[in-house]
Amino acid sequence: GLSTTALASLSADRIAVLGTTGGIQGLSTSQMASLTSEQLAGLTTVQIASLGSRQVAAISTANMAALTTAQIAALSTAGVTGVSSEQIAKLNTSQVEAFNTAQVGAFTSLQVSALGTDDLGTFSTAELAALTSSAVAGLSTDTLASLSADRIATFGTASIAGLSTAQIAVLKKEQLEALTSAQVGALGS
Repeated sequence: GLSTTALASLSADRIAVLGTTGGIQGLSTSQMASLTSEQLAGLTTVQIASLGSRQVAAISTANMAALTTAQIAALSTAGVTGVSSEQIAKLNTSQVEAFNTAQVGAFTSLQVSALGTDDLGTFSTAELAALTSSAVAGLSTDTLASLSADRIATFGTASIAGLSTAQIAVLKKEQLEALTSAQVGALGS
């Protein structure tokens, strides 16, 4: 296979011509970790979509922050599961906004814990509704308390059921009033 030294010598345009099967998909985690931000920037969206969770996890936080919005949008849901909370914390709001509904639905509580209020503000109602109950459990009480009532109301009933007692305690009157009867019934269940 290609050594990390040989890989390091490849320019971004040479990296871009590596195929997905056996090329990019065949890179080990140490090889992925050795890629520079310039080399990662040279990856096509097709190549990015072929990355597995372990390969994505191997990308440094600085290099993850260098990905384009198109590259982030191209990550497969399997790839998204490899994104660490540290990597998410380094993304700017435009990059967070690039995640689609299926990707957001794959978020874990650790990934969600790295999102700020501004990040959540970029999510569509469908993306907020796609957050699982375990993912919603990762919201900090400060972030949850700062969400508008209409944003809280977009969480699915199953997501609302994932709120902890501490999270429920910080909900404001207007946030609670925006919930449907089914959502209210799911609180703390």
